[in-house]
Amino acid sequence: LQALAISRRAVETYDLAHPSAGLELDDVDGRLDAVVTLSGPDVRSLSIEADARAHLWVEGEDKDQMLQMEPVVAQIKGPLQGGKGSFSVLHLPLSLLGLVAPLPSVLRGAIGATGVYNLSGQGPLLTSKLNFEQVSFGGTPLVLERRQVVLSEAGVQLDLALRGSAASETVQVRGVVPLSLREELELDVESHGDALGFLASAAGDALSVQRGSSDLRLMLRGHLDQPQANGFLVVRDGELKAGDQTFRQINASLLFDFNRVEVSRMEATLASGGTLTAAGAIGLFIPREEGTPLTIRLSKGKLRQSIVDVSAEGEVTVEGALNRPLISGHLNLSKGMIQPRSGLLSRLRRGLGPRQPRGVQPVTSPPGSPMARASLLEESWDYNQPLVLFGPGVASPVSMAFKDAMPNLPAVRFRNFRLGLGPDLQVQMPPLISFRGGGQLLIDGPLDPSLQLRGLIRLNRGRLSLFSTTFRLDSRAPNVAVFTPTLGLIPYVDIAMKTRVSDSVQVGDNGSTSTGNVFDTNGLGTMGDGGGSLRLVKVTVQATGPADRLIGNLDLRSSPPMSEAQLLSMIGGNSLSGLAGAGGAALATVLGQSLLSPVIGTLSDAMGQRLQIALFPTYVTPDVKDAEERTSGRVPPKFTLVTEIGVDVSERFDFSVLAAPNTTDVPPQGTVTYQLNPNSAVSGSVNSNGTWQSQLQMFFRF
Repeated sequence: LQALAISRRAVETYDLAHPSAGLELDDVDGRLDAVVTLSGPDVRSLSIEADARAHLWVEGEDKDQMLQMEPVVAQIKGPLQGGKGSFSVLHLPLSLLGLVAPLPSVLRGAIGATGVYNLSGQGPLLTSKLNFEQVSFGGTPLVLERRQVVLSEAGVQLDLALRGSAASETVQVRGVVPLSLREELELDVESHGDALGFLASAAGDALSVQRGSSDLRLMLRGHLDQPQANGFLVVRDGELKAGDQTFRQINASLLFDFNRVEVSRMEATLASGGTLTAAGAIGLFIPREEGTPLTIRLSKGKLRQSIVDVSAEGEVTVEGALNRPLISGHLNLSKGMIQPRSGLLSRLRRGLGPRQPRGVQPVTSPPGSPMARASLLEESWDYNQPLVLFGPGVASPVSMAFKDAMPNLPAVRFRNFRLGLGPDLQVQMPPLISFRGGGQLLIDGPLDPSLQLRGLIRLNRGRLSLFSTTFRLDSRAPNVAVFTPTLGLIPYVDIAMKTRVSDSVQVGDNGSTSTGNVFDTNGLGTMGDGGGSLRLVKVTVQATGPADRLIGNLDLRSSPPMSEAQLLSMIGGNSLSGLAGAGGAALATVLGQSLLSPVIGTLSDAMGQRLQIALFPTYVTPDVKDAEERTSGRVPPKFTLVTEIGVDVSERFDFSVLAAPNTTDVPPQGTVTYQLNPNSAVSGSVNSNGTWQSQLQMFFRF
């Protein structure tokens, strides 16, 4: 199994180091059956009559795969020298032509050609007509209405007209494509009406044209490696859908001026609200400086996609060339929600998983590849330099998970692009995470894992659910995420979150659950921090450091102070591992908190970050009425729903009311807490029976 794993990693490494754009000639194999007849009085006057069939397939790792069901059929009849003859080629797959010509991968199917050849030196070498055999572009069938192709010394002369199966107009292509880079290109492309609608099929379901018409006239001249274009493109009353976003009333006028494209007018209305306009010029294939660069403006827009629903406004400038754009400007996202896909969350969860054994570290294989592969560093160690397994210079799993999620488009570059976030922007990964905040990021570099981010994002409010406990941001902490170029895509975070958990269930060393503290009320039937049947523990978690290395930088504290093991037990629902032998109190408390935490967390967020509401289903001991009940030990506990409403009056002063609404045997209680300094606090409580309690809480680190 180890040898198999090493072999697979070697194959993956080779594939990453030798990327393939598609089919390679070395992968193609086949079988040829042919009958060839040669006749004539001498060698110079020989005639040929040939009929050949070829079955083609691609070699795979465990099995071969046919390129298509039908064999390639070729026929030729005529002289071998100095004369004219006929030929035909049928069922030639487009994937095979991609080996010798740059064809888009979304173009599928097969073509055929029939015609005559001329070896006399007078006139064109080949004159043929093309046939489409189930040819489609991005899933849209194509129909060929004019099909002449002529091969001569000047190049390939084209006279074609094709259209999508649902279109009424055709795209016409006329001109000469040279066989050498030194020869001049002369190609004219023209279309009208709905002819260009099939081009959207290249994006699949992500882009579709609903309506509209266009007029295109394009004249391509110059060399093949640096073509120049002249002409225009006009779009009228267009409507298209990109993902979940619909653009209506699209009107545009573009002018192709040799090696530049000038957008004289572009307007569109977003169906969800807002307008999109563009004007300016940009290079066609060669980057160039423009006095008025292409500028795209979004006003009062509402962006709606599968992962985002926000208000957007901004101005984006695009310089350089269409194939190598340089993006600058600003874009502000506010008043909405960003909901990352579950796939990204799962990748980050894998990155935050248990630490790997020493000597095992995810690495990028080969260097520079966007795909991260887990392998052993010592497998490729050359013994010339010290082998570093852990430390600041070694990428963490979370950092590599972010790089995997990044697109790899180095041709697209950013220069001082400002991305504003907020106010009132929410990031949600239900039911676990919900945060609101804002900030600004400065983006530089290519759109690949080397992208650089600078800036600060401040979290104003939010919550994080772990097991049965919901944490909320502590307003007294900075709660910021700082992006710097040295950390790449990983921010430096400084946040603190707080919660209150019930300490009504205690788990022993052997996993058994006892409820001794639950009923120890001295007959007072009281609740609260000072003692009683329900003790609420304030827990604070502070995280400071790079976001991918927070496991060792967490500061967990509580009030009253408790050990880290006890706090982790309560955060996890009073030790979920001990529920198998738990009593009714433990099960009720854990299940109640698990079911109610998301609901109460959402309600608290809606009412403001200073107001907190908590519900704790548990068993409490009612108020003892007389001395006989006090000494009998037979006062039965009651299962009730305890409610706490707290208000953070200031950064140091908070007030809360604790009550059991569905019973009169447990008196309500009010508690006041004053935070003297980060390590000490004074609290006092009184219930409706007039029972006072007070506490001095101090935190020491040793």
